[in-house]
Amino acid sequence: MNPSLDPTVECVRNAVVALSEGRLAEAEQQIRAIDIAPLVQQREAAFARVWGAGGLAAGFKPLVRPNSRRGPSPSRVRAIYVRDHYICRYSHCQRATVSVDVLRQLSTAFPSVFPYHLHWRRADTHFIYYTHSASLEHLIPLASGDPASERDDNLLTACYACNDLKNYLPIERLGWHVTEPSTMDWAGLTEHLPALRSATSALPAALTKSNGTVA
Repeated sequence: MNPSLDPTVECVRNAVVALSEGRLAEAEQQIRAIDIAPLVQQREAAFARVWGAGGLAAGFKPLVRPNSRRGPSPSRVRAIYVRDHYICRYSHCQRATVSVDVLRQLSTAFPSVFPYHLHWRRADTHFIYYTHSASLEHLIPLASGDPASERDDNLLTACYACNDLKNYLPIERLGWHVTEPSTMDWAGLTEHLPALRSATSALPAALTKSNGTVA
């Protein structure tokens, strides 16, 4: 499977560019054009497959990370994303992901149509965060205590959807495989962050006010 921009990411990219250039109505139109229904169906079907392969219902319990074990620094996480060109490394997926920082700028500008909650409360967070946001994956779980879990070659970019699924079943049981880092020219739309921040900071406070969902 070759990495490519799916229609959802195209809409997000168009919204990001429009917002960066001050075209608010067009940006909101692009956000509203995102078709959530198939994404919800895909997620439900994926979880059904995990359960069928023996997830929590079969007694599998995810490891819990001890409080003493910290994850990689933000700068190291970004370096992994850049290395992987923000492409999900699982071969069955290879989805082009979007930086959470970018998504949060959209949420700041359009809190009613693209909400975000600090704790990712589902009722207050747009579904795109659960499917297309970039996330850091540990092939060997950090919670395992294995020193190898903290090496760079154990870290990879995954879309949030794949990362979340792997929490419920080991990769060996899932039958997933990892690809080499992508060479696709994609940076998770981070190249637009300076313009996005400038655009959102210039918006009237009344437009960006939400129900406490965006910091």
